[in-house]
Amino acid sequence: MSSEHIFTVSELANYLKSMISNNKIKVTGEVSQPVIRGGHLYFSLKDESSNIKSIVWKSKNIDKESISEGQKLTLECKTDFYGGNGSVNLIVDKIVIQEGSGELFVKYEKIKQDFLKKGYFDKSRKKQLPKIIKYILILTSENGAALQDFIYNLDNNKSLINYDIQDVKVQGTDCPKNICDYLTQLKKSNAKYDLVVITRGGGSFEELFGFSQPELIESVYNFHLPVLSAIGHQIDNPLLDLIADVSAPTPSLAAQFIVDYNKSFVTQLNNIQDEIKLDLLNELNNRQNMLSKLNERIFRCFTNLKNECQNLIRNDTNDLLLKLSILESRIQLNNNKNITLYSKSNKKISSNEELEDYIGQIIKLRWADKEYKIKIEKN
Repeated sequence: MSSEHIFTVSELANYLKSMISNNKIKVTGEVSQPVIRGGHLYFSLKDESSNIKSIVWKSKNIDKESISEGQKLTLECKTDFYGGNGSVNLIVDKIVIQEGSGELFVKYEKIKQDFLKKGYFDKSRKKQLPKIIKYILILTSENGAALQDFIYNLDNNKSLINYDIQDVKVQGTDCPKNICDYLTQLKKSNAKYDLVVITRGGGSFEELFGFSQPELIESVYNFHLPVLSAIGHQIDNPLLDLIADVSAPTPSLAAQFIVDYNKSFVTQLNNIQDEIKLDLLNELNNRQNMLSKLNERIFRCFTNLKNECQNLIRNDTNDLLLKLSILESRIQLNNNKNITLYSKSNKKISSNEELEDYIGQIIKLRWADKEYKIKIEKN
């Protein structure tokens, strides 16, 4: 084909397919992100700097379940070029050598076990989040899709959360040091954030390995603010997830966690408010019931006192009326009896003229059945 020939994209794809496809080769590498779908096994075969998509078709007599993350394999396979997405794939025919875990995975497990023994991953050492998250710092690549997914979810939920963005390296050998240096600066400046979010999108085990490095684990462990880790996809398990105070499977779910966390706080406040209202209403009802009962008692006491007073007054009045009636009867009886005056010698005194003769003397007074001695004096 002439070097001056101008390819269409489809022509170039077909040309590459004819050049690459069905070449039989042997290749060695570590398994990354194995997943079985429809009986077919899909994974990446990688080393320290590269990875190639690989497929074991369902029809191949290979124990697909035995292939796991980090395992080192030597494969006999054919190369294939797929023009649909411009990718080169390895179509696996046979596993020549199946070793244990790969070097990178062994390193990952060793770091994990070392920090497990130190107690770094214990729940008791996790920092408590504030009651409500208002102000966050996002550490990620400012050009990455993870940032856009995270912010979209915050804005879509109308969260009203304030955030700062710090561009950091999220891949490569400088990734953990870059993040650690910035965390150190934040700690020295005594920065005031409710939460620091470290996030990036998915990738291979190797690409995410920077988030499992000891220096980053130490830095997050000694950091003064709560940290949320949201690295990769749900199947990714960087050690940052274990050391962070909170972790989420993806950047979008990290944003959703913050939104739901704040909604939960608002719900708690509303529940507390409702409980206070209910308690106040119950207390008001109790007081009203007590007041009603007290009014009933006062009314009964007043009624009883009134009746007692009326009965007492009525009885006293009746007694007085009876005494008055008796007295009137006696007065009438006495008025019907004459009063008679006598001298000491029992001479009856019949007139006032005769009475003057006894001035200065003691005479006798007879009234009813009784006799009295009186002395007559002149006014």
